[in-house]
Amino acid sequence: MNMSFIKVFFSICSGAKIFGVLMDHSLGKAILHFVMLAIVCSSFITFCRFFPYYELASDALSMLSREFDSIEVTDQGIFPLKEPQTPRDFVLTDHFRMCYFPNNDFSLGNIDANKCFKGFIWTPKFSVIWNKVKNGEYLVYPVPVFTASGKEYSRPGNLLFSKVKTEEYIKEHSQHEGTFRIAKESYQFDGPIILPVVMLFVVAIVFAKSFLFDIVLSSFLFTAIFALMYSFVGGDDLKLNFKTLFVISLYAGFPAILVASMFPAFNLPFLDYRTVYVIGFSGYLFVVFNKLKKMLCPEPPEENSNNEF
Repeated sequence: MNMSFIKVFFSICSGAKIFGVLMDHSLGKAILHFVMLAIVCSSFITFCRFFPYYELASDALSMLSREFDSIEVTDQGIFPLKEPQTPRDFVLTDHFRMCYFPNNDFSLGNIDANKCFKGFIWTPKFSVIWNKVKNGEYLVYPVPVFTASGKEYSRPGNLLFSKVKTEEYIKEHSQHEGTFRIAKESYQFDGPIILPVVMLFVVAIVFAKSFLFDIVLSSFLFTAIFALMYSFVGGDDLKLNFKTLFVISLYAGFPAILVASMFPAFNLPFLDYRTVYVIGFSGYLFVVFNKLKKMLCPEPPEENSNNEF
């Protein structure tokens, strides 16, 4: 039976009876329907998060404009137009610290103060994004903006450092000598194209995270785990191959995907996407298999114990 995505989706959300038909769908069709749902839900999450992130980005750019005025790109590095020799250290947004150090006379002792667990460290010749992880260590992501004359930027293999090592690493890589082969430019934080560019980047990140890491990864991971386990230890009354189990499980996750998407979309507290998905997926899958057992393996009618002579 050729069923459209919309009809399949509403049939799944209306009850488990439709799985008697869906179990015969090809794996390609099931994945196609899943991808369509993932795109719709990811787009919904991105749309709902756009306006909060727009306000956040606008406030952050306004603060950067007040602190630095604009960015001056010179052959000696990147400097703020306003007080280029004055260090800055402030909380830009919630838990995100912004630091500017014009020279190597700085310390990262208070980098995680005010409950900050991520941030940006800017020196004229080298910048990094950092994220605090467990055990007091820091993931450091270098931003290789320049290539020095006669020197190529080299990235070390290990980017997980202690606070002391992070400080040493930044100081070491911010001491490039010579001029940089770059065009001299000036960029205003409150310029007309900065905010749209930032929001384009934010939209891409939110959509990619929702689509790939939340919806696709969670669905395929738990669907494959269930299908694999059931194919080995499943009940004797309902024998299904791995492909059919995967198709049924993938479709059974549709209502859970829809409900779980509401949590990141509206930034709801207490539960995240994956937790809600696993709860909804497990519960509905139980309902689906009970329905399939009744449909495919009906119990024989009880024999009449009263024998007539």
